[in-house]
Amino acid sequence: MRPGTKQFAPSFPNVSAQKVCRTVVLSEGKPVVPFSPDSPVVLVVEDEVIIRMAAANELRSHGFDVMEADNAKEAIILLKTQVPIALLFTDVRLPGSMNGLALARLVHEEHPDMKIVVTTANPAMPDDGHGVDAFFRKPYRLDRVVASIESLLANGRD
Repeated sequence: MRPGTKQFAPSFPNVSAQKVCRTVVLSEGKPVVPFSPDSPVVLVVEDEVIIRMAAANELRSHGFDVMEADNAKEAIILLKTQVPIALLFTDVRLPGSMNGLALARLVHEEHPDMKIVVTTANPAMPDDGHGVDAFFRKPYRLDRVVASIESLLANGRD
């Protein structure tokens, strides 16, 4: 550091201790304020903050409740709550030891009824039985993603 300059060190809360999801705050793995029973819950897992916020806001504007995570570890913490998550929307490339395909595989094994939508900037997604219901290549149009999610969840209620 150069002489006369100050170091900026922002402080952020520990995600495992507190996670804000719309109007819901999770404390010790349990929702403090429950989600609306009439709104499907979508878990958006994306490490690019702007992309995650855009997707989450678009889903909320279409009546979905949304939980957000920036890596698989955070997503797993949220999946262990009592919140009834209907759909996982995840990027393939995530920071940490687990990528989005491994997360999709885990979710498919532990929550076989949960719908899974995957996105990546790679030209193609490997198809090896992750239980993926839909795939979008980046850059994607949010209106098409939302339409696909609406369709998947409507078909799941039949």
